[in-house]
Amino acid sequence: MPSPIDVVLLGGLAVAAVTDYRTGRIPNALTFPMMAVGIAMNATLVPEDPLRGLVGCAAAFLLHFVVYSLGVQKAGDAKLL
Repeated sequence: MPSPIDVVLLGGLAVAAVTDYRTGRIPNALTFPMMAVGIAMNATLVPEDPLRGLVGCAAAFLLHFVVYSLGVQKAGDAKLL
């Protein structure tokens, strides 16, 4: 049985994939709310370590920001991860 985090993640990723395919971009109106919901859900569902989601989000963003800076991918990909 998928967890609530999995359902939200897969739904958001599906919308992002379709949007990216059709327009070639992933809008901030999709990425930032998904980021906020993911961090909030992680803090709620894993109360013993509420900062884990924020640290994971920051680490993933920083890694992909480097790839974006090199021109390999667009900014929406870094924000989405």
